[in-house]
This record gives sequence, C-alpha cells and structure tokens, in this order.
Amino acid sequence: MGEDCSRFGYAQMKTGNFVQEAPVLHNPFDDDPILEKALKKLLPPKVHPS
Repeated sequence: MGEDCSRFGYAQMKTGNFVQEAPVLHNPFDDDPILEKALKKLLPPKVHPS
C-alpha cells in the first residue's frame, strides 16, 4: 500500500473516440407482440379488450 501506481501499465486509462449510445428501454406491455398474444388468449375480454 502507498506505492506509486504510475509505475504499473494499467494505472492510466487510455482514451479514444469510442462513443456508446444509451440503451433505449421499451415498455414490454406495449412493444412485445408475443406477450400481447398471450395476454389476449389468457385474459377475459373485459380485462384485455382487443
């Protein structure tokens, strides 16, 4: 402990022009056709109208 970290090769992060876009999260109840089909089949029409 207390040693100089700069003597290690991994102590400094190399930076470049890498850019990653933020993920887009969708509502699975609106965007999932398989879930929609299952809910339509399993739930009564009063609860899940077409």
